[in-house]
Amino acid sequence: METPPVINSIDDVLPHIKNKPQFAVKTNGPITSIDYIYQDSTMFHTPMERECRGIKFDTNSGKIIGRPFHKFFNVGEREPIEALPWHKKYIFREKLDGSMVHPVLLNDKLVWCTRAGVTDISEMVNTIPLSKEQTECITSMLRNKLMPIFEFCSPENQVVIEHARPRMVLLACRDMITGVYYADPFISAEFPRPDIITKKYSNSSTVPDLDFYREGENQEGFVISFDVYGCPMGFTYESYKLKTLWYLLRHRHAFTWNKEKHMVALIFAPDKDDLIGYMPRNIQEKFKEFEYKYRTQFLMEVNVLYNFLCNNLNASDKMFAENVNRNHRNYSSVLFGARKEFERSIPTSLYEITRQHLEHYVKKLAPNTVKYSLIANTMGLPRWT
Repeated sequence: METPPVINSIDDVLPHIKNKPQFAVKTNGPITSIDYIYQDSTMFHTPMERECRGIKFDTNSGKIIGRPFHKFFNVGEREPIEALPWHKKYIFREKLDGSMVHPVLLNDKLVWCTRAGVTDISEMVNTIPLSKEQTECITSMLRNKLMPIFEFCSPENQVVIEHARPRMVLLACRDMITGVYYADPFISAEFPRPDIITKKYSNSSTVPDLDFYREGENQEGFVISFDVYGCPMGFTYESYKLKTLWYLLRHRHAFTWNKEKHMVALIFAPDKDDLIGYMPRNIQEKFKEFEYKYRTQFLMEVNVLYNFLCNNLNASDKMFAENVNRNHRNYSSVLFGARKEFERSIPTSLYEITRQHLEHYVKKLAPNTVKYSLIANTMGLPRWT
């Protein structure tokens, strides 16, 4: 069984993601975070990579200041459902439809973050008044390198399910250094928790009827946590997601496996792993091979355009336009857009800007069969048939 890696500083992580463009290190003032930009089949096969999901460090010292959830998968996403450790004790807990948020301590002040850092969503957390006891509890945990992880649900941040009022629900607590998740009773009882739907504390290895859970309505789904350190009262390192079909259909409206435009969009979709779990097994295997070839070719084209931009950033507007027209006419909107954004001094690498603009361009063309065919042939992208 895998165990979480010990992480004291950013130097413990960086060697594990070197030369891996799927991961990005982003600095925003005093906070430096590591997250993944996209996901493919080559990723998350090591415990350290699975921690690169919004982990945060002090920009000056490099010391860890925030360690939210590690990357965990949907039931059936990485291995057959029957291969999961159903012989262990486990619980099903309600999966809430909101945004994961967690605090960090900066100059002894609580600052709320999402995976991406300080965002509009994390700023909304400040509208929820915390009691003195709650604030002291959170501050004390952070000082002792403990990470409380919350779900922020609000009418102002609705994804699918409506919320009557803003609320913070405590999901888990983990040790920032060791990554160990602690049982819920360890945590102060000041905060509401997700409902426990099912407990299984027997030695039976029978696979539960997952369709029963998938068919639930008016809920996002469930988190299944298996026993790691005794009876699993809460989230553990060995946890899996199970979303309801009701939720997926509302989050993803019309979607079919036989349309190329849908499969191209899925490659770049942030909720891709949720949908893969509902694919028939033969379609899953076909899509994984398609995605790998697609990503490989796509990133080769990103490198070509990135190198062109590096060599032409200082050219005059006239010279830049002539070079684009001469060498990459089909990508004129990508190159002009990337150059303009980079010149605005946005704190993002030129490579990442180039990748984002090419991704937007491809996704924009995908619904148009004729235009997409032209660019797919130009880039050498595989086709979904």
